[in-house]
Amino acid sequence: MAFSSSLRSGIEYMDQNQKLNISNRELGVRIPLGVKLVVIVSLLTVISMVTLTYVSSYFFEVETRNRVKDTNVSLSRTVGKQAEKEITQLLDTGNLLFQIAAASGSSGDLVDDFFANFSSLVYVGIPGRQMEFSNRIWFRSNRIFNEEFILQNILSTRSEDLERARAGETVVLNISPLIPNLNTPLVALITPFLLGMEREALVIFADVSSSLAESVRTQEGLTTTMIVNSDGEILAHPDYSRVFGGESIRDLPVFDEMYSKGLSEGQIIYQDGESLNSVVGSYSMIPLGNLGVITTVVEEDAFSIVRSIKLLNWSLMGAVLSIVMIAIYFFSKRISSPLKDLAIATRRIRNRDYDVSIEPRTHDEVGQLTRNFMSMVPELEKVDRLQERTSKFVNPQVAQMIADNTLPDQAETKQVTVFFSDIRGFTSMSEAMGSPQLVLDNLSSYFQAMVPCVQESGGTVDKFIGDAVMAVWGSMIDLPNNAESAVNGALQMRKVLIELNKERGSVNRPFIQIGCGLNSGPATVGLMGGGSAKEEWAHMGDTVNLASRIETLNKPMGTDILISSNTYDQVKGIFEAVPMSRIKVKGKKEAQQIYAVLGRMDDDTRPRSLGELRTLVGITGVYNDNMEVSGDEEVKYEILQ
Repeated sequence: MAFSSSLRSGIEYMDQNQKLNISNRELGVRIPLGVKLVVIVSLLTVISMVTLTYVSSYFFEVETRNRVKDTNVSLSRTVGKQAEKEITQLLDTGNLLFQIAAASGSSGDLVDDFFANFSSLVYVGIPGRQMEFSNRIWFRSNRIFNEEFILQNILSTRSEDLERARAGETVVLNISPLIPNLNTPLVALITPFLLGMEREALVIFADVSSSLAESVRTQEGLTTTMIVNSDGEILAHPDYSRVFGGESIRDLPVFDEMYSKGLSEGQIIYQDGESLNSVVGSYSMIPLGNLGVITTVVEEDAFSIVRSIKLLNWSLMGAVLSIVMIAIYFFSKRISSPLKDLAIATRRIRNRDYDVSIEPRTHDEVGQLTRNFMSMVPELEKVDRLQERTSKFVNPQVAQMIADNTLPDQAETKQVTVFFSDIRGFTSMSEAMGSPQLVLDNLSSYFQAMVPCVQESGGTVDKFIGDAVMAVWGSMIDLPNNAESAVNGALQMRKVLIELNKERGSVNRPFIQIGCGLNSGPATVGLMGGGSAKEEWAHMGDTVNLASRIETLNKPMGTDILISSNTYDQVKGIFEAVPMSRIKVKGKKEAQQIYAVLGRMDDDTRPRSLGELRTLVGITGVYNDNMEVSGDEEVKYEILQ
């Protein structure tokens, strides 16, 4: 603390001396900001006040009426965007839970931990598929002990909506009336879900008290905002009783206007049937789920407040005009001084000198700018450290093209060698470890060992897919023989993995065995994505697909590195490779010959047979190369006799 205080004092002293010694002309400033601010703001203030005073008596009433209407439309639009974002987040979170739970074999602890972290999720599943997961903590906290009965009752009651989802429609429903003694509103999100080759409906029940319901409750005042679906069901309303009662607003003129005109947003003035008041009803459509946001306000109440504000503005106008000139003068001084501090500090930051400290002197925008500027300094240092630590896991060639602004606008076809690998039995290993952090730690140490093997042999890591690695040689760097470089990289992985496994053998640090598949040929290379989607450097084509298929054959063939005939033709005589059974790959008319790589011909320590290879890398079991592939899953390849 003493060092920090001393450093800060030293910097402030230096900054003060710099300000005393550096003139505005030396900083490149022709007209000081304080002078500009006084002149411009004073002129604008005088013109604005005089103009407002002169024309407001004539135009203000019309303007305020339009403003009230625009505010209602804007409010509906704002709530609609927020609701769409929250629904999308619920769908993404529910889908993530389903994927994790399905992949982990419905691990109860993992599912419970997920529900504990995302307590708004109540139920996620595909009905009728024995793939259903419920938030037991939520049901117990709401004193609901017959959850299975309630869930089945909801699913059977809204079975028609399940069919709508299976037909391709995303449906959002109010299921609060179907759950007794409920304290918070509940909605059902039903969305199409492709399970294998069958289209199913992924059902998500969510507690929206802190999302949709809160978004409309925060708008309480003279206006009333609600969210409805295309059937007129109220999904969110400031008055929970209208949601719990399953109320519908199909008969309201604003609802009919919203769903009959086909407009994304609009406004209508209609007569309330009960109070006979004139009501301004604004609406905005939410494309996701075909939902609508409706905001209503009694016309008389809205414009009475506007008239009060108008009178208040007339009263304050004279006082504001009289004091603004004095305030501007003093205010300009409080702006120009800290801005000069920032100008000097930015020079030091530009030179990567992060030992900068500026104390904010005010609580206005300039003070906030100073705080934000100072908060950026440690973040910039973190970015530098992060770039250094993660340099092993990013694509340095793409990063350099981004920095140089030389990313190609169009894709191109290149001759490459594509590599796929994954860890054998990773799912069972993850379940045995139990802790997600242990799984991540093991993956991190594995990737830290594998990635340098790719980079040192001239390859580029394209992406990580869970425990799988996709890499490409010849895409970013021109190589004399990209196939040879790729096989060298795979052999280096084998060598590094053998050393890595010497320190492993426990449940928390299990042995790791991998399978690698390589294929050479043309691939489309370029940027994929854009717009609202994330852009990434991608490699596409049959060459990529065949490499992925070949990688999966390591397990049935009892090998660790398999290459296609395309790759073998380019490395023949460089590596010793054993021909395996030919395979029939989906999408390919001709049978494909593949080879198991034993090692480089100039490496006397290489395995001399498949048996020696399996012993070296720890592959056990009896393998029949002439096996047939069968099962319930889609057959992507067939091993021929």
